[in-house]
Amino acid sequence: MRAFVLVLSFVPFVYYAAKDTAFHLYGRKVTLTEHLLHAAIGLVLAIMFMHALRGNHWMWWAPW
Repeated sequence: MRAFVLVLSFVPFVYYAAKDTAFHLYGRKVTLTEHLLHAAIGLVLAIMFMHALRGNHWMWWAPW
């Protein structure tokens, strides 16, 4: 059940990320810095999503 809810709640992020990527490729050209920033945000979201699917909540208690 957790996986279904997580995947369902992640769909809007994927939709808007794809829409933003298409806009940046064909509409407004952006700098390399902005591409790297979007890649970093996507990587962090993917890591958080995988940890949430696995039920691994200890990553939030890691000392920063």
